[in-house]
Amino acid sequence: MVIVALLVLVVPLGLVYAFTRGSDAFSPDVGSCVKQSGTNGAVAAECSEANAFEVVSKEDSAAKCADQAQPRIEIAGDGGRVEVLCLKPAASG
Repeated sequence: MVIVALLVLVVPLGLVYAFTRGSDAFSPDVGSCVKQSGTNGAVAAECSEANAFEVVSKEDSAAKCADQAQPRIEIAGDGGRVEVLCLKPAASG
């Protein structure tokens, strides 16, 4: 019973860590799509999914995103490096 309880907690927390730890674990390509996961996370998504956003560029500063009215994702990396994913709504199929 204790092992099951630990797995229920450890597996989801491990997945959250893998997607938010700031390494290359979550670095979608330009042209791919993402969607919000929880309050402050993002996950890969099919571009046809509801509420999906397409990555239009990757920058080192949010100010470099072409359309400042669109959402963006900032991923903290090693040594204070930040990768900014500039987004636009995905065209739903």
